[in-house]
Amino acid sequence: MQTSRGLLGVVSWAAVILVLFSLLPTEAAAGEIKLLSSDTGWAASGNTLYWTRDGGDQWTDITPVPSGIPRAAVTLQLQFFRDTAEGWSVISYRENIGVGPLEAARNPRAVYSVAHTLNSGNSWSFMPLSYAALPETLQDAFAGPAAIYFLDSLHGWMNVAFAGNLRPGKLLATRDGGRTWEWVNSPGVSGATFFHSLQDGWVVSNAGGDQLYVTHDGCRTWQEVSLSPPAQVGAAIYPTFQTPPVFNDQGRGFLVVHYSGQPEVPTKLVVYSTIDNGKTWQPVKVLVEAGEHTRAATFPFSIVDSAMIVSTGLSASNITVASVPLLDGRSSVVHPSDRGVFALTFASPNDGWVQAEGRLLITHDGGVTLNDVRPRRGITVEHRPRPRTPATY
Repeated sequence: MQTSRGLLGVVSWAAVILVLFSLLPTEAAAGEIKLLSSDTGWAASGNTLYWTRDGGDQWTDITPVPSGIPRAAVTLQLQFFRDTAEGWSVISYRENIGVGPLEAARNPRAVYSVAHTLNSGNSWSFMPLSYAALPETLQDAFAGPAAIYFLDSLHGWMNVAFAGNLRPGKLLATRDGGRTWEWVNSPGVSGATFFHSLQDGWVVSNAGGDQLYVTHDGCRTWQEVSLSPPAQVGAAIYPTFQTPPVFNDQGRGFLVVHYSGQPEVPTKLVVYSTIDNGKTWQPVKVLVEAGEHTRAATFPFSIVDSAMIVSTGLSASNITVASVPLLDGRSSVVHPSDRGVFALTFASPNDGWVQAEGRLLITHDGGVTLNDVRPRRGITVEHRPRPRTPATY
């Protein structure tokens, strides 16, 4: 049995592979790239975590590798940086490294570790992922971390996935920067997790993205978020939550929802706004999507200040983005697209990265011009869809 001080983070590789494949959406919001300032950010490529301080001209491999573990044995699971210095990464590696292949096949178990850096990945400290014992039935279905978020240097949450068609999940919380974790009450789904404060948090269900849950009492209770679609969506009445809410520096929050209906019903992207920590939401912008999309469609976007930056190109060879003011009270002629672009991450209204098929593009003028980043060291930024993560904060 696992305890918080005993066997740590040991799970079945078979369950990991099964559930992680079931969790993958067709496309994802920003998650494999993140621009933290005008010229500093990270990118995940394969099982390598890269860092740049000059907007992408030069890259440094900052992959966390514990002492005594072969570099090739480390698998990146999740990463999160709260600023340009402090970040966390969840990694895994096989428990029985060094044994023969036959014995390894008989015991395909993985160990999870939480890595922490205070200096942009120049050095890492490692902490075994510890948690209180689970019932045996749950332990057998344990499939690894699905999302991670830190509010500050001490308080963080990790959403853990379990095997099952409904993609169940449980929530771990830490109050000491990731050294120890405890199970807290959760809505029972796996997916992107975000906390605006110690009391206010959200989890998006990865079972189609059609459910969003909220707590306003520090995880003691959770409720499903129910929104009233604006009249402009017409018969497109089925919601897909794109990510948890995004809050700007003024305390206003935004929530982006894709609405679809029966075939041939025009689909819409609706942006809601809140000024009371997400207790109530009002639609502030309705965008007609480029083309017709099915339920569970996801659109790359980034929200900076009170504007949403979206992809508008119709193919991988025609990549364009546009900025949509959210609080001007006017309708918009911008048509969001999910073609060719996998992620957008903007650190300011002008400075951003666009992740496309086999390309990483950079802009310093809000997307008017997009230039290919030519990473050195043979980096090719890949698109590896993961459970939805919050966009730019």
